[in-house]
Amino acid sequence: MSCYLPPEKWEQVVENYTALYHQHQQQSLKIDKTVVFSDLGEEVLLTPPTPPELLAITTYGRSTEELEEELKQIYPNAQIFKCP
Repeated sequence: MSCYLPPEKWEQVVENYTALYHQHQQQSLKIDKTVVFSDLGEEVLLTPPTPPELLAITTYGRSTEELEEELKQIYPNAQIFKCP
C-alpha cells in the first residue's frame, strides 16, 4: 500500500529545499542532482528543479531507513529532506 503526502506537508519539504536552491543560484553551493525517492522508486533530476517545479511533483510512497541508508551510500554528500 502506498501513501500520499498531503500538499501542505510537501510544501514544508520544498521550503527546506528552497533555501539550498537559492544558495545554488548565488553559486555559494552546487546542486549536482536532485533525487526524489520512496519505496516505489526514485527519480534522478540532473538539473536542479525550481521550487515550484519540485512542488508540482506528485508524492506517493514511503521512505524507509534502509532506503535512506542505501541512498546515503550512493550519494555520500547528499542533503536528505524527509517528509514530515
